[in-house]
Amino acid sequence: GAGCAKPRDNKYQVEEVLVLTLLDSKALFEFKKIIGKGGFGKVWKVNEKKTRKVYAMKVMDKAKIITKKSVNSVLN
Repeated sequence: GAGCAKPRDNKYQVEEVLVLTLLDSKALFEFKKIIGKGGFGKVWKVNEKKTRKVYAMKVMDKAKIITKKSVNSVLN
């Protein structure tokens, strides 16, 4: 899954949340660099290919979330 956020005053404000497969994400966004890491995945700086807007996208490993029985904590 993926969430997009726009930078605002060095903090991120959630603009919209999208749930996409990694394949869909790669079709719609250019992945520039990793800007954060966590227990279930990474946060990437991405550009939307169509508009060239810059976003932060969280990419999480679904199998790892299920294995650690953390589905509820990730969804909330």
